[in-house]
Amino acid sequence: MNQFIPTQNYKYMIERCNYLFESRVMIELGIITGPAGRGKTTAVQHYVTQTPHSIYMRFNEDMRYGNRIYSEVAYRLTGTRPEKTRQAWQIVEKAMTERRWLLFFDEADRMSLRHLNALRDLHDNFNVPVIFVGEEPLIDKVDSERRLSDRLGFRIKFNPVNEVDIVLTFKVFEVCLEVLDKESLQKALELIKTKSNGTFRPVVSLARETKRIMRVNSLDKISLDVIQTVCKGVK
Repeated sequence: MNQFIPTQNYKYMIERCNYLFESRVMIELGIITGPAGRGKTTAVQHYVTQTPHSIYMRFNEDMRYGNRIYSEVAYRLTGTRPEKTRQAWQIVEKAMTERRWLLFFDEADRMSLRHLNALRDLHDNFNVPVIFVGEEPLIDKVDSERRLSDRLGFRIKFNPVNEVDIVLTFKVFEVCLEVLDKESLQKALELIKTKSNGTFRPVVSLARETKRIMRVNSLDKISLDVIQTVCKGVK
């Protein structure tokens, strides 16, 4: 099942990203942070598929050398990956003057300050919004330099999945938790939140396993017993 689940974190993110894209006051850097498993990458990638003016990039070890980070930006914009920094910069400059873009850089917590500032240069020179995505260490890196932190248009922290997210995720797997009575529903939600530890991927696994158990046992309606069984069985 590849259906995207629009969590509360995602809805808040798209509102802020859209606003940042429309802004042109030279504070269009942003950071999206949160522990692994909160759904940051999935949310950003889905946003990019729905938004033609945005580009998703993931930082990797190859980008640590020289200014290859510019070559990667040039490639994502035009399909051309030049070796020399000057050539990459010229390609990026041309693309940026022809159209306004929104750039996402995932796993930015792995970047050095040099790389973060290299992307800040794109923001400063071409008035392009750049959003860094990563785990919590990214916050300290950005805050260590006023040149970065002063340009932040937003800071988004992906919160733990909430009850609305859980109910929606189970619905995607055709499991309606809301048929439970109020007390049982609350107990089920608490069990799922505890088992998932606030991260999104485990909630998906729990929903999928619940659907499987219901199908195997020919159950048409969810029960608290099923949720308890699933939470005990899924590691």
